[in-house]
Amino acid sequence: MKKVYFIILCLLYLMVTIKFFSASYTIKYDVKDIKVLEKSNKNYMYYEIEYEGNTFNYMFYQNRNFFKKNLEDIKVKEIGNNICIKPIIKKTKTYYLCSDGENLISYNLVNQKEIKDTFEDDFYFAKNLNEEEYILVWKYDGFYYLNGKNKSSINIFNKDRYSNDLMFQIEKYLIFPKYEEDYLFSNFIVLDMTTGKYEEIKTQYNINYTSRVVGNNKSSIYIFDEKDASLYEINYKKKKCKLVSNEMKGYIKYKDGKKVNASLSEYTKDKITYFDLPKKYIDVSNNYFNYKINKDLKIKFYDNNIKLVDTYKNNIYFIENDNLYKESDSEVKLILHYFEFNFKSDDVVFIYNK
Repeated sequence: MKKVYFIILCLLYLMVTIKFFSASYTIKYDVKDIKVLEKSNKNYMYYEIEYEGNTFNYMFYQNRNFFKKNLEDIKVKEIGNNICIKPIIKKTKTYYLCSDGENLISYNLVNQKEIKDTFEDDFYFAKNLNEEEYILVWKYDGFYYLNGKNKSSINIFNKDRYSNDLMFQIEKYLIFPKYEEDYLFSNFIVLDMTTGKYEEIKTQYNINYTSRVVGNNKSSIYIFDEKDASLYEINYKKKKCKLVSNEMKGYIKYKDGKKVNASLSEYTKDKITYFDLPKKYIDVSNNYFNYKINKDLKIKFYDNNIKLVDTYKNNIYFIENDNLYKESDSEVKLILHYFEFNFKSDDVVFIYNK
């Protein structure tokens, strides 16, 4: 009997612990007479700090601590006309964020470090990735593979292919046609971005390059052939492709993860899409970003307008001229220089964070 009671108590304790650490909360408190707002979510901790009429905000991706009121101290320093704030938070690496009185400004803009900007070679890798960052850069016959401080080449095709707008990334997988013919293709490549290895999906179909990727659901992507009015499903895990819609079969689409009927005009005129993509926590507009939790607080992170490539948590990957950079936690680092960015920068860089 005691053993049964013990098991019940353990289960109750486990249930309470799980509920506690998965529960969200919002609290307000003061640190050194400075007002602090703290929000907890199962994926992140978010803070807003009110100081001399300015609101500074920070997001850290971690599980909530056992206790609330995690902000212990606030460091303040002035650089020129800018006020810079750094929160001191339990078990958390933090950083300075600045304000010029009107705008929030990334610390890298008021405490700029010299970044290499002249290069002898057409391709230069700065080795500023961590071991969980993987980047593929399209080089017309395959990819440059970058991870940590390592660089290698993945050669797939015998001749250069300049247009590659049918490439689509799902998590660590990159799916794209096997570019061999000029106007039609039959097979697909599935490339694991963490290993650089790839497999081929062979089909019985001839698909036009005028197709477009219209959506994804679970382990499948959907490509609509504009010329033949046909919809194909490519399952990258099962390594299969099948024709799922045409004028004889009728048309389908996905809505809220469920398959529903559709019309041809939705594909040809409305250009419908139904992508199920990973959640993003920040929005980027030119050289400003904001956390989606508070869209009113915009942070300037770079002096010039940029071309956004991707975001992951607090990481912003962007291209300026022929360089790829990463901004994260108020610091900008050069990732690589690629002369070809001057001619083509769309659908060239693919990023996966493990």
